[in-house]
Amino acid sequence: MRKRIKDWNLNNNNVLITAGKHVEEIASKYGLAAFPAGLHLIPCRYLAVYQDDIIKHLFEVDGIPEENLDRDNSTEIQKVLATEAGFGEKWLEGKEPAILLKVRKIREIGPIINDHVSHTTGQLHPLTCGTSRYTTRERIIAAKLTSGLRCRFEADDDCPKEEVPPPPPPPPPAKSKLWIYLTAAAVGIIVIATTIFFALRTQPPPPPPPPVVKKEPPKVKNITLPGNSFESGQSQIKSGHMSRLEILLPLLDEFKEWKIQITGHTDNVGNEKSNLELSRERARSVMLWFVANGIDTTRITYLGKGSLMPVADNKTAKGRSENRRVEIKVISN
Repeated sequence: MRKRIKDWNLNNNNVLITAGKHVEEIASKYGLAAFPAGLHLIPCRYLAVYQDDIIKHLFEVDGIPEENLDRDNSTEIQKVLATEAGFGEKWLEGKEPAILLKVRKIREIGPIINDHVSHTTGQLHPLTCGTSRYTTRERIIAAKLTSGLRCRFEADDDCPKEEVPPPPPPPPPAKSKLWIYLTAAAVGIIVIATTIFFALRTQPPPPPPPPVVKKEPPKVKNITLPGNSFESGQSQIKSGHMSRLEILLPLLDEFKEWKIQITGHTDNVGNEKSNLELSRERARSVMLWFVANGIDTTRITYLGKGSLMPVADNKTAKGRSENRRVEIKVISN
C-alpha cells in the first residue's frame, strides 16, 4: 500500500545526487523521480541528476515522497509507461516497489563533471541508480561536489563542515642558475663523448638472414567416392559420405596453386547416353560441394565418362559396384 515517508524534512539544503537510464528526461517532463523501496534515502530538498556523466539541472523536491508504489497502484507511473513506450520500462526497471519523489526543475547549473574517484582504480567512476551521494545546494551551485556526505539536517546550520586539506608544503628554494648551467654543460659533454665513442667502434656486420625454406607440398593420391555415396540413379551426395572429400579442404586452402579434376563413372547397365549424363551430374554435385566449402570454381574442372573407363569386370555385381564411382584427381603444378 502506498504511503508517505515518515520524518522526511524539507527544511534543509541537502541535494540528492543520482543517475540512471532516462532519469533526467522523466524528471523534466513528468516531474517524477523513482528509487528502489529498499534504498535508505537521507531527507533532502533538492535533486541533481547525472546525465552523460555531468550535472546540468537542479530540481526541487515538491512535497513528502511516497513509498511502496508500482505500476498497479500509481497513476503517475502508469502515465509514464503509457506515454513513453520507448524508455518508460527502462526508467522503472529494478525499482518496483518504488519510492516516488515529485520534483520540479528550478535552475540550470554546471555542467558539473563527475568527481567520484574509485578507491580501487583511482579513475573517475560513473554513478549508478543505487548510489546514494549527497551535497549541499550552495556547493552544487558553485560547481563543487561533496563526496560521501551522509547526515540528517534539521536546519541549514546543522551541516557539518567538510574538512579542508592542509596546504601543500612550500617548494624548495630555487637553485642557483649557475649551478643549472654547469650541470647542463656537463651532461652535454658526456652525451657528445659517448656518441663519438660508439661511432668510432667497429661493429661486426650483422649475420645474413636465414635462407627461406619453401615448404614442399605433400604427395596426395587420387580420392575415389564410391557409387554407394549416391542414391540409385540420383546425383545428390548422401549425407555422411563427405569425409573423404573433407580431407582435401585444408590442403587446397594451404596450397593455392593446386587444382582438382573431378570425373564421374558408371557401370554398363542401361542406356549409355543416360549413364554419361548421370556420371556428369554426379561429378557436378562433387564440384558444387567444394565450391560451397570455399574452393574457387577456377580451380575445379569436372566431366562424366559414363561406362567408358571401367576399373573392374562389369559382368559381376562386385565389378559393377567398383565401376560406379567419382574420382577426384589433384593437379599440383
